[in-house]
Amino acid sequence: LGPVEAAEMCLRRKSDGAILARLLLWDMEPFHSGTGQPCVGILALQVSERHRRQGYAKFLLTTALLYLRERSYQAVE
Repeated sequence: LGPVEAAEMCLRRKSDGAILARLLLWDMEPFHSGTGQPCVGILALQVSERHRRQGYAKFLLTTALLYLRERSYQAVE
């Protein structure tokens, strides 16, 4: 991505800290020429095969969207 750094959010199991789901985001403001509203891009959403179909990706994505809304991001692509 060149000079742009990705931010990572992880959902971890409490008992041992194992990563259940991982989300990579990046601030698209330098590249967004639209309305000038803060925008974030989703680079990846990953859940290991043995942890799929348990709602972990949905939980992590929902949590991330709420977090971004609290910080005035208007769009996610």
